[in-house]
Amino acid sequence: MKTISNFFTYMIILLSAKQIYGQTIAAGYESSLIICSDNTLTNWGGNTYGELGNGTNMGSSSPVNYPTINALKKVSTSKNGSPFSLFLKNDGTVWACGNNSYGQLGLGDTLDRLIPTQIPGLTNISEISAGNSFAAVLKSDGTIWVWGNNQNGQLATGDTLRRLSPFQIPSLTNFVDVKAGSGGSIMALRNDSTVWNWGYNIYGQLGNGTTIGSKIPLQVTTLSQIVKIENGMHSEYALKSDGNLYSWGWNAFGKLGNGNSTNISLPALTLAPPNIKDISAGPTSCLALKSDSTVWSWGWNFFGQLGLGNTINKSIPEQITTLGNIVSISANNHSLALSESGVLYTWGKNFNGQLADGGTTDSYSPITVNTFCSIFSGINSVENTLDNILVYPNPTNAIVTLTGIENESTIEIYNVLGEKVFSVQSQNTSINLNLTELENGIYFIQIQTENGNVTKKIIKQ
Repeated sequence: MKTISNFFTYMIILLSAKQIYGQTIAAGYESSLIICSDNTLTNWGGNTYGELGNGTNMGSSSPVNYPTINALKKVSTSKNGSPFSLFLKNDGTVWACGNNSYGQLGLGDTLDRLIPTQIPGLTNISEISAGNSFAAVLKSDGTIWVWGNNQNGQLATGDTLRRLSPFQIPSLTNFVDVKAGSGGSIMALRNDSTVWNWGYNIYGQLGNGTTIGSKIPLQVTTLSQIVKIENGMHSEYALKSDGNLYSWGWNAFGKLGNGNSTNISLPALTLAPPNIKDISAGPTSCLALKSDSTVWSWGWNFFGQLGLGNTINKSIPEQITTLGNIVSISANNHSLALSESGVLYTWGKNFNGQLADGGTTDSYSPITVNTFCSIFSGINSVENTLDNILVYPNPTNAIVTLTGIENESTIEIYNVLGEKVFSVQSQNTSINLNLTELENGIYFIQIQTENGNVTKKIIKQ
């Protein structure tokens, strides 16, 4: 039997309070951005063009929470070139800030913005992706909208003229994801699990067996049953439903993860371990997350961004053994990883303080960021001495059992947004809760007793 006490601290909340921790992470060009579980923005690092959205050009080597935008759902920030950031709010609108030299903010002009500004005409957006001076978003109706730099035909207009405002690519429908790359291409995943590409192709990154660019979307015909896609810098990645990872394009420093540094123009199976469930590509390095919550890395390692304790490049994926129980990853010349218990790890380049350790020295191994989102909002929190309540199994896929509770207890379950999703009264010292109807993810069980409120974390998978 494994109790939840193995990986979080029991608390009694004497006044109204809510646990707050990282929910979405993004490693930018020289910055790090986090959406906290209360839907606010915390960030740090370089801020030359206002990409942090804090109203200034001043960066920070420590996490700072900014009130300039809230009700956030997702964040995407460019990984090289012209730093800018996109923010998706809960209402389906998109906001942008940072460099705007090519109109990549989608605001109809080329003026930089220091605070997030709403992009007109975009509603019901479900996915956002900031590329290298261009951007792409997916609407909930399966259509794709793009804007910004178009010198490689990546906006699929048939020409190379930049666009300062979002417009729909009319030939694309029924899509479920889109990724704007750090080079000059865009890739998209259709609801039939096929992959489509267009734009720059000098390294074969369109995956069609040639190095000829395309100003119109083309299907990668050798791929099927794809569940996730990732667009790096002139290299692309696709994860099949069987957990196998494929890559193609530019292979400098072995960043395709196939054991060599030769460019390839057709998708090929990588040497990553089986059962991969997520992939994040920086310009020249990659991170992969396995189903067992371990992290693997490969590619360029000049700044220690592979997290392996050295600066040796790797063409074969290698496990970062100091990391475990990871739920989210983001790769760049510095990298981020978030654990299931809300611990944030950073490593790699730190010239602008993007590791959030208060300094500017690179780290070749993951370090812990002690405070980035508030652990508790509210006051008068004290350590709970009631450690006899057990919650198992944890993680669970259906039924979870609570034992050691008091009679006349109220049991409530909250999601990571602080929304109550379940409530029941218990008259016994144990109870079985059926979580079948809940989506997979992290939840908090609050047990309200005569002696206080005990909060425990549970994972539904």
